[in-house]
Amino acid sequence: MKSRIQLYSQTCLTCLASCLIPLCVSCQTQRPLVLQSVGPASSGTSLGEVDSRGEGFLKVFSATETRRVGHEGKYYPHTDYFIYNTNGSVFRRVENSVGPTDEAPALVDLPAGLYKIRVQADDYGRVIVPVLIEPWRTTRVYLESRAGNSSENLNPTNSVCLPDGRIVGWRANIEMVKDHGNK
Repeated sequence: MKSRIQLYSQTCLTCLASCLIPLCVSCQTQRPLVLQSVGPASSGTSLGEVDSRGEGFLKVFSATETRRVGHEGKYYPHTDYFIYNTNGSVFRRVENSVGPTDEAPALVDLPAGLYKIRVQADDYGRVIVPVLIEPWRTTRVYLESRAGNSSENLNPTNSVCLPDGRIVGWRANIEMVKDHGNK
């Protein structure tokens, strides 16, 4: 027959385990949403035709965070993000605002090629977006609900969309990619 201390210990361990299991399951990290490749405004080129010697530009309208600066009011700077090479290593961390009151996303210069960005999107959390950078062209990625992209003549047939139908940017033409990597 078990002693009272043994029964008490066993009961405590059972209660502790039944409390910890749901807690551990709820703490699992959610896998990021992976989108199709985004490129600069449609040009009819493919990555196979891109001159990899030039530099292009990337502008990411990431989710914003609300900041209160003194008594001046609220500001909505864009959240930082990471750029990865095709081999999966971090190429650059981008501070997507100059200061606490800057609401414009950074314009980043990059060697032409294919990259992936890990970035916060409004209503979706972390997302992974492959991006095509072409020389002297700007690839824009719209993940902020307030960001406007109407001036680029985007529509669902030529663009990448979030599951709710919001347009993220131009669909990159990368069908001809074989083994093109970044340095």
